Amino acid sequence: MNKNILMIMGGGLLIAIVVALMVEHGLTPKSGGGAKEPTVKILAANKMLFAGQTLKAADTYWRDWPKDLLYTGLIKKSDQKDPDKLTYYGSPLRHDIESDEPVTKESVITNAKGNYLAAFISPGMRAMSIHVQANTDAAGFISPGDHVDIILSYIMRLSTTASKILYGASSTHHVSDIILSNVKVLAVDQKDKNADHSAKVAQTVTLEVSPKGAEKLALAEQMGTLTLALRRLGDNTQGKDESVSASDVSKMMKQLDEVVWAYMQAKTHKTGPQSEVRVYNGNTVENVPVRQRSQ
Repeated sequence: MNKNILMIMGGGLLIAIVVALMVEHGLTPKSGGGAKEPTVKILAANKMLFAGQTLKAADTYWRDWPKDLLYTGLIKKSDQKDPDKLTYYGSPLRHDIESDEPVTKESVITNAKGNYLAAFISPGMRAMSIHVQANTDAAGFISPGDHVDIILSYIMRLSTTASKILYGASSTHHVSDIILSNVKVLAVDQKDKNADHSAKVAQTVTLEVSPKGAEKLALAEQMGTLTLALRRLGDNTQGKDESVSASDVSKMMKQLDEVVWAYMQAKTHKTGPQSEVRVYNGNTVENVPVRQRSQ
């Protein structure tokens, strides 16, 4: 083979090798080129914690947190005299804390002085406890922080005459009213929620109400049975202030009331040429004059 051709081929191979080495060197990441981001040890939850639960050392751990992302309220290990005996331990939590979420100074109620419930009450409000039936509080799924409507169910007793004139046939009337709406639940007489979110039915519920609302609840407990209706999260609408009676629930009771009312109206207007018919339209009742046929 020609000597010149061999020299050209050898030079080309050498150039290819040099180019390959340059490309490989350019694609290989540089080792030790960037400094490690500085971190700080902060207090965090090692499991799901719930509002009202007492914070314990076993519920927390010190986790690394980027120094550039620090914000006011974080509990830094470097600021503590004894990281294993924090003043925050033994105090109730103000809100739920997810696993691995930082435990902040605002998360813990440190001024409760043995009565953390008093620290939860908003200014000008009162904490009022009421007894509820085991099957009336949304099957045990009402928890602190929820909002509810309070329904009073009671029996209205009238004289026979007054009952017939006002309502209908029976002298005993079952009535239901929403007496307070959008009320915040402060506590229930059950242990803190478990991690498996299993429901535990309560017998007593503590509510945040105004002084006037506390008076209503005190009287309502003497009148009848209180039921809690759980509201949708974030629902601040006010429902219509309307009473519900037995005739609104039972068609038979409503028909019986209509018959008695018509009878009472006929007796009242028996000397005149006109009478009235009681017309039910949804939740409204209207008396319509009707001219009687002459005999």
